[in-house]
Amino acid sequence: MKKILILSLAVLLSFLAALPASAGGCAPAAEDQERRGIVETLQAELSEALGIEAEFDFNWFGVEGGWAWVETEPRSTDGLNCYEPFLALLKKEGDTWVIADVPALEEDSPPIDDAYFRGLMEAHPGLPEGIFPWGE
Repeated sequence: MKKILILSLAVLLSFLAALPASAGGCAPAAEDQERRGIVETLQAELSEALGIEAEFDFNWFGVEGGWAWVETEPRSTDGLNCYEPFLALLKKEGDTWVIADVPALEEDSPPIDDAYFRGLMEAHPGLPEGIFPWGE
C-alpha cells in the first residue's frame, strides 16, 4: 500500500512539474519556437511604443491555429521595475507573429470579458475561442 501511495504521489508531482508555472490557457513550453516568436513580438511592441525593454510574466497564454491571446505583467529585464499589464491578440502571418489587437485598459474602458472576446471573434473570422479565458 505504501508503494502505491509513493508511486501515485510521484506521478502527480511529475504531472504538476510539467504544467506551465505562470500561464493559463494552452501555453507553449518556454523553449518552444512559437512562444519565442510571440514573446519577441511583444518585446518589440513595448520597445517601439514605450521605449522599454521587458520580460513577461504570463497570467494567460492561449495559442491555437495561428492565433494567440496573452495577458501579461511586463517587467524590466533586471526585475527591478514592473509595468502596467499588457494584453494582446496576435496572429501568425507566415513565420511571423503580428499584433492584431491590443485592448484599452484605462479605468473607463470597456471590460475585457466574454463580450469583448465575442467581439474579437466577430471581427476576426476563424479566431478560435479556445485561446481565451472565458468566464475568468
